[in-house]
Amino acid sequence: MAVSRGIGVDPQDPAITLSSGKYPDPHWGPDEDHAPFPIQSTLILAAVAGSLVARRVPGVIRLYGGLTLLAMVVVAAVVKWQLWGNRLLLSEVALGAPLVGWWLDRLAEHRRRLGAATVAVVLVLSLAGAYGSVLLGQPRRLVGTGSVFTRTELQQRFARLENRLPGYQRAVAVLEASGARRIGLRVDGDQWEYPLWVMLPGRRFESIASRVPGRPPAKVGDLDAVVCLAVDCRGVIPKDWHYVQADNFIAVGTR
Repeated sequence: MAVSRGIGVDPQDPAITLSSGKYPDPHWGPDEDHAPFPIQSTLILAAVAGSLVARRVPGVIRLYGGLTLLAMVVVAAVVKWQLWGNRLLLSEVALGAPLVGWWLDRLAEHRRRLGAATVAVVLVLSLAGAYGSVLLGQPRRLVGTGSVFTRTELQQRFARLENRLPGYQRAVAVLEASGARRIGLRVDGDQWEYPLWVMLPGRRFESIASRVPGRPPAKVGDLDAVVCLAVDCRGVIPKDWHYVQADNFIAVGTR
């Protein structure tokens, strides 16, 4: 953050970040969407730096370090940051991990005691991080409030959006009662449709708003039902169909 401000870049600038949330991410604890990589990041950055500036580094290792750094710069340059952005770093973690292994192996070979101590420290820190993530990680922890041992499988699927489960259940009940087998979907953006696949096995879901070339949208008249997610469904469902607004997010129309 200090470096960012020092070079005149606002960490909250909408040109480089998504508008939701505050940066840096306040979620420092173990969380599947926000989990930081302090141990991995430190090791990878140190390995990349060592590959570029240390003496007697084989050319292929120096080249690999340079390409890894280039990949980091490219990601920073073209991807807007977001509060659930740890997934955006996976490519850099995958690229940098071999360099870490090479340096630890070299350290162990030339300075056995220091190398063994370094490996031990890394192992202890990694196990401590894994211990906290597995036992206390959100939203599917092993102990405490919200433990996977006290929630049903369906509740675990809605762990991030608990308030939406009743609406989905009402919509599914309507669809099951109607006997619908071929169901149309109208979804706003990347809203949450996949729970319907799990809660209604054996049904055929088709988009009624397809933009894929060569894949025209399904015609409502050919369907048994329509589900709308975060979209006003009244203009889509035929007037002689049964319409149910399950909640303010999901609506269903059936024949």
